[in-house]
Amino acid sequence: TVPMFLLMAEFVIVSGIADGIFRAAAAWVGRLPGGLAIATALAGAGFGAISGSSTASAATLSATSVPAMLREKYEPRLAYGVVAISGTLAMLIPPSVAMVLYGLIADVSIGALFVAGVIPGLVVALTIILTILVIVWLDPAKAPRIRSYSTSERWQALTVAGPMILLFAGVTGVIYSGIATPTEASAIGALGAFLI
Repeated sequence: TVPMFLLMAEFVIVSGIADGIFRAAAAWVGRLPGGLAIATALAGAGFGAISGSSTASAATLSATSVPAMLREKYEPRLAYGVVAISGTLAMLIPPSVAMVLYGLIADVSIGALFVAGVIPGLVVALTIILTILVIVWLDPAKAPRIRSYSTSERWQALTVAGPMILLFAGVTGVIYSGIATPTEASAIGALGAFLI
């Protein structure tokens, strides 16, 4: 299971679609105060839902979102801090490699662990976003606003991230519905990422 999920993440990284997830999030929330930092948190949740690896998620975010935030004159501590905390979302959001390993060691249903991780993962992502909003509200100079995107640019950005949403839905859907075991779902995910 773990090698297949890591292979899936590697295909996503190599394809460049991981960058598309960040750009799509930035197009939709970038105009908000601290929008790029919020986009980083959303991309961290999105990439965590694909890779399952906090290390891979943090590495991808640091390569895509940190340069974008620094270009827009974000405070470096805020930029790096958001990437560090958003990378950890992959441990909670399925398909989490940590959950797979825990399920194997503790002899607990991996599918049940995946189901149990969704709401805490979303709550942590929301908490990160609220923290960013409070930090920027207290000191707006830490995260200047960026240009706004047109409606067509926003929808175009979503088309890039759309395949990843389908991949996530496919992988988690076959596990939750009982069609496939987590091991089989990881192989389906790796094949889907390869095709994308």
